[in-house]
Amino acid sequence: MRAIPRNVAALWVGAVVVTLVATACSRLADPTQPASPGGSTGYKPPPTPPTPPSPPPPAPPAVSGPSDALYSAADVTCAAKQVQASRNPWKSAFTQLAALAGPQRAHVASPVADYNVPGIYIDPAGFWAAVNGITGDADAAYELSVMYSMTGDTSYAKPAAGILRAWATTNTMVEGHDGQLSMAEVGAGFVLSAELLAQYPGWTAGDQATFEGWVRNVYYPLAAVQIRDRTNNWGDWGIFASVLAHQYLNQKAGLDSETTRLQSHIDFQIANDGSLPEEIARGAGAEVWYTYFALDPMTAAARALHNAGEPDLLTWTSPGGHSIGAALDHLLYLTQNAGSLGLTGPRSQDPWPADLFEAMGVISGSAPWTSYAATKAPNMYVGHHYAWTFPTLQGIPAGTCP
Repeated sequence: MRAIPRNVAALWVGAVVVTLVATACSRLADPTQPASPGGSTGYKPPPTPPTPPSPPPPAPPAVSGPSDALYSAADVTCAAKQVQASRNPWKSAFTQLAALAGPQRAHVASPVADYNVPGIYIDPAGFWAAVNGITGDADAAYELSVMYSMTGDTSYAKPAAGILRAWATTNTMVEGHDGQLSMAEVGAGFVLSAELLAQYPGWTAGDQATFEGWVRNVYYPLAAVQIRDRTNNWGDWGIFASVLAHQYLNQKAGLDSETTRLQSHIDFQIANDGSLPEEIARGAGAEVWYTYFALDPMTAAARALHNAGEPDLLTWTSPGGHSIGAALDHLLYLTQNAGSLGLTGPRSQDPWPADLFEAMGVISGSAPWTSYAATKAPNMYVGHHYAWTFPTLQGIPAGTCP
């Protein structure tokens, strides 16, 4: 359910100011379309952030922090304490985020009333013109909100609230060939940001009511509902968006319904060997990426549902014997053996699927998933979609804090 306001002790970890890294990642088109010019999978990774200078010594740790659909207040607080104690990977992850979030305090939102996204191969120029603005806004809002959640510094919260306010008061329509998928995956960053801002006084009751109206009248019916019954990754993003909407709006019946829907998707999307047939069908150049792109929202939806009091579908096995765990194991196999299998896998600098495997490793304790993620730690994936965006900073292994 929505985060309950708590008293937040400000945690000052120093200001890190570097040049904002420009991110421009491609959106994913309908499976009936060919791959984008960005590569065989249609994916353009963000540039690797420059190494920023070390922050000054931190102040005493905060004792509480806000929570959202994916991460508990205890996790946020514990991660903040690790940053203050200069323990890695949390300290390096915080430094990495601060390098991006600092300049975002000057970000100006670019909301549109009609979010109309043509297919990338139908109108490439129109596609990029439509998605770049909202992606930049979601990046800024989420980065700033996470920084606020860890520091209590309102200089991050104020611009984040402004971005959410701008979209909630402007956007009334979602349409176009790729509009629903794009809004479902990118708009998730707005909803997660709103959760993290719940304690900020500048995010007023009126602001929250307006944002709730946007979730209820735009994000949920015009994006999430339209695609959640698709049988591929579009459906997974639609389910995740629906779960976020119901969770934010405190709608228990809706969460119950999405639990049933996700159980059905786990059963028919995942094959006996753990593969995702509809993503495999995209071919050797796209199979690994699209398997990841389906499991990212599927796992995030399962986690958000469980945090809201629903059954734990991350450990659930369907009547047909299918499970998310088996699908993650299959993705790890594809990722680690892509070359010998003739598949296109992630490059060494790509943040995927390490973000997913770190989050799942922390939650499940799976050594293979955790070991793979550790090779790229600290993990952070901005500029494309918003599920396990900050797994190092917000997730925390059990027993890390007493």
